[in-house]
Amino acid sequence: MNLRTRLRIFLSAALIAVFIFSTAGVQAAPANAPTVTLRMWMFSNALTTGETAVLNAYLAAHPDIAITLYNPADLMGELAAAAPGDLPDIIFYQNDAMPMLLLEHYLTPLDAYGVTRASLEAEFEPAAVEAAMYGNRAFAVPHLQEGIALVYNKDLVTGDYLPDDPFDFADLAAKAVQFKADYPTKTLICNQGFGGIDSYHVAPIFFGFGIPDYIDENGAIYVNDPRAVSAAQWIHDIHAVLADVNDYTTCQNRLIGGEVGMWWTGPWAISALGSVNFGIHPMGVPYVSIKQLMVTQAAVTRGNPEEVVDFLLYFNNAANSVNYATIDSLIPANTAALNDPVVQQLPVIQGFGAALALGTSLNKSMYTVCQWAPVGDAVNELWNNPAADPQALLDTAQAQVQECINDRRSQYFPYSLNLPLLRR
Repeated sequence: MNLRTRLRIFLSAALIAVFIFSTAGVQAAPANAPTVTLRMWMFSNALTTGETAVLNAYLAAHPDIAITLYNPADLMGELAAAAPGDLPDIIFYQNDAMPMLLLEHYLTPLDAYGVTRASLEAEFEPAAVEAAMYGNRAFAVPHLQEGIALVYNKDLVTGDYLPDDPFDFADLAAKAVQFKADYPTKTLICNQGFGGIDSYHVAPIFFGFGIPDYIDENGAIYVNDPRAVSAAQWIHDIHAVLADVNDYTTCQNRLIGGEVGMWWTGPWAISALGSVNFGIHPMGVPYVSIKQLMVTQAAVTRGNPEEVVDFLLYFNNAANSVNYATIDSLIPANTAALNDPVVQQLPVIQGFGAALALGTSLNKSMYTVCQWAPVGDAVNELWNNPAADPQALLDTAQAQVQECINDRRSQYFPYSLNLPLLRR
């Protein structure tokens, strides 16, 4: 046996030994260890109490599945920057996020997994079904319905301070003046859109004055419409009898502390009110938005879409949706849950239901993103500058919105600026 042959035998034996010793400590995963991890990106930094209980129950019944939660600071930016292995399987956001997610090809249609218009219509409210659809295909499973109303302290605000007509803003302003005269250290209304860059919370005022939306699905802009200018003037004028600071935490604390009579807010705020004897009164025309869960192309690539859809249907079934109403004081999109006798007796459902009935659907258009900052900036300036000119500010906001729309048209439809666009 020559030296070369001996060397080959020695090296082969060494390699076999390395393999044996390297695999000696490897054990099969326990039978109940998760083998599928689903990544869910969501609009908030935590699930509600009811949602957490439902998630935990699902995981207990499916020990082979793990679900991670993440709240991106910038959904579209972080999606664009993420490595393929870090992309989410589920996107849990309001329905106005869908247009850009579709345009950037992040979502997958659900008809191949049994989720269709017909199946959604059998379980969910009509507005929630429409929010989940595009091109007659379902891209989401609905979760909650949301909108805002006047949440008031019954021990402080009597019927004399509640407007009889939800579209009579002159009456509401007069009642705010009277309330300030009757309670000099208190104010009647708190709205986080007053003095903040928040066009969502002032939408009931603008739409209550008559504009159909800030931007419609075809890109027509109503920001400096004469009716919008009247709404802006109303906001500017009512500041005289309201507080300067109206952020979310301040409004919450002042309502709880009896320093403010009404908080213009949504069902998400109710669980923090504790022992406050509250009522809910509709005012204006709020946005009606749908929180929904969408399935991504990444889930398909990983081979997980069936697991994702199974979780989404469980998460939003009737029994679990009842819990979102009774535990979290939220308004389910599931029709059977919404019509449950126990749920129907809840003041939150009755009060916000009346407000949502007056509302307008949150526009499912690629242009919706263009409205938030310009309108919010204009209202912020209106609130903080006594000399502000509503017409001039809304003219500027209108121009900014138009510029944003033009940019989006040129980006997504560079050869024809009049193509049909995403609609409700």
